[in-house]
Amino acid sequence: MRVFHYLVAALLVLASFTAERFAFWLNLENEIAEQILITLVLCIAALFGLLIGVYLPRRIEQTSPERLLVLLVWVGVTVQLTFAAGSLVELPDRLSSVRAVNAMDMARVSEPEEGYLVLQGGIGPKTVDDLASKDLVRARVLELDSEGGIISSAMMIANLVQTYQIRTFVQGECLSACVLIAVKGHEVIATPDALFGFHRGSSTSGRDSSHTRYLSQEATTFLHDELERSGIPRSILQTMLATNSDDMAYYTGRDLYNAGVIDRLW
Repeated sequence: MRVFHYLVAALLVLASFTAERFAFWLNLENEIAEQILITLVLCIAALFGLLIGVYLPRRIEQTSPERLLVLLVWVGVTVQLTFAAGSLVELPDRLSSVRAVNAMDMARVSEPEEGYLVLQGGIGPKTVDDLASKDLVRARVLELDSEGGIISSAMMIANLVQTYQIRTFVQGECLSACVLIAVKGHEVIATPDALFGFHRGSSTSGRDSSHTRYLSQEATTFLHDELERSGIPRSILQTMLATNSDDMAYYTGRDLYNAGVIDRLW
């Protein structure tokens, strides 16, 4: 019977480590439900682990060598409680992030003529999938008209643009994370009055917590370093760092052409 208890304890610890993989395996369509399921699994595992940790010592004599195994069970329980507590603390931020991503992930890629792609709207994971579904080998130009979006998704699109040597073109707005895509074009083209926007990065969660502030700082650092590698002048980067994420510093296509960022005005 004790072996059964130890086996259950081991399985509960395993559940703590594999909760996210389990939720991914279920392939839930609703990401909010996925995050709640992860937290629920972790809390249930911690609860049962705690019960076993309390029950086992009463069934074992003080002098029994199995006391060491009980200690190991309690180590496992501590791990479970840590995972569960961390998941509960982060759950509001995660749910807020999921809602923000879903609201922002509105951009779609159209192809009004062969080889000419147009990306319009907020950038997110679905935008990446939409672009990847196109025949990028034949793509010549990607026109951008976006208020920005998720930095990681923008970088995936930027990598596709670089890999397939696609020109980027802006005649409307290309703000925030959109700029990461524009500057990776094989040739960067814009109209003189096109608008490019820069500001500090931010967490996708709208909540104010130490966790989201840390994520916002990480996003800002990544954005700064990536734009610097892409040739954005230091003066613009300094302005970006001084501009809050809920504000925007604008530069025209002509401004960036004069700064050497844009290759050609159209």
